[in-house]
Amino acid sequence: MDVAWNAYKAMHGHEITFSIKSLPTELDIDATFEELRKVVKRGRNPASLMTRLGLSKSAKLIFDIVKVDDHGLITEERITVTQSYLSYLRLLKKIRVTWNLSITTIIDEPDIDIESSMPLAHIDDFIIKCLIIVLIRRMLFFSNIEALNGQLNVCSIMRRLISDSVML
Repeated sequence: MDVAWNAYKAMHGHEITFSIKSLPTELDIDATFEELRKVVKRGRNPASLMTRLGLSKSAKLIFDIVKVDDHGLITEERITVTQSYLSYLRLLKKIRVTWNLSITTIIDEPDIDIESSMPLAHIDDFIIKCLIIVLIRRMLFFSNIEALNGQLNVCSIMRRLISDSVML
């Protein structure tokens, strides 16, 4: 989650336009952006004909289809912003898969909407709600055990909750 938040912060405030469907699935995004970053660091413009001759097919494709704030990827900042954006999308997909495999099967929570304006905030809310549900269930379970033993002691219940939560 922290990596996704960091990627979100890096791209926040910029308008990145391109079609994710136009990117080939086998494209090595990190290597492509590193190639573009090296070209720009050397002071070359990836839009010039001579520079384009030395670029790989994937670097040319990324440069042609991606715009940051209606400008091409001719600065390191724009390259970093675009790389963060694609990393953010990739991480959201991984979070969604993990969510569907774990959370929705355990406590019957609804599927998360990664297309919403703030999907990470919604995910954080869901995780906190799930944690609260688990803690309440454990507290009720331990309070029933303590009541059965005739020793209802809130401090011992909380100690057990904390120690069990740390083990998870």
